[in-house]
Amino acid sequence: NFVTAHDGFTLLDLVSYNEKNNIANGEDNNDGESHNRSWNGGAEGETDDAVVLEIRARQQRNFITTLFLSQGVPMLLHGDEIDESLMAFTSMVATLRANHPVFRRKRFFTGRHVRRAEGEPLRDVEWMSTDASAMTDDDWDVDYVKSIGMFLNGDGIRARDARGQDISDANFLLYFNASEEGVTFELPSAEYGANWDLVLDTSIPTAPDGNVLAGESITVGGRCVIVLRAGEEKTS
Repeated sequence: NFVTAHDGFTLLDLVSYNEKNNIANGEDNNDGESHNRSWNGGAEGETDDAVVLEIRARQQRNFITTLFLSQGVPMLLHGDEIDESLMAFTSMVATLRANHPVFRRKRFFTGRHVRRAEGEPLRDVEWMSTDASAMTDDDWDVDYVKSIGMFLNGDGIRARDARGQDISDANFLLYFNASEEGVTFELPSAEYGANWDLVLDTSIPTAPDGNVLAGESITVGGRCVIVLRAGEEKTS
């Protein structure tokens, strides 16, 4: 559960360089790991290109989002968040994680169906195609799946609080789009949630605003993540 570590690229390096550049230490760039899985966004190193800088900032927000909203304990490399806009964004995502136990499960997902007070049971986690249908083996069996949806069931946490009460949360939808162009996702039926509040969009550094109804569509920008919360929240 980490993106960058103390002995490799920083988060800014990760989005600014295709190749390592350990020049200043006098070792002719021979030291350090060369396989950093980095991408410079269109220009190597420092640049004034506004388009490249926007891509880099968005990629940093994508990494912070996927790090903090993954299950398990996130490891943030100290200093990666030290930028005025990125620090505010990191704080926003960290607060979202802290306020919602559905992102802090202590048990692995199983795909099991969870009973509801009304309606058919829903799985604790569901991966969805752009048309809101459940991902099949064939959907996964491609060279590279670039656009997927993820449903997190707030009733499927399977944990108790200090008083022995079941922990529950709101339902969430997360949409990931690694394509260069925007992709339209159809939201699932009302059994997953009648309406959804937009709580995070990595295309912008601030909190978004908006609401989408079940069955409607939402467009996720190129190389972006969007997070939606079911409008009627459950209490813990």
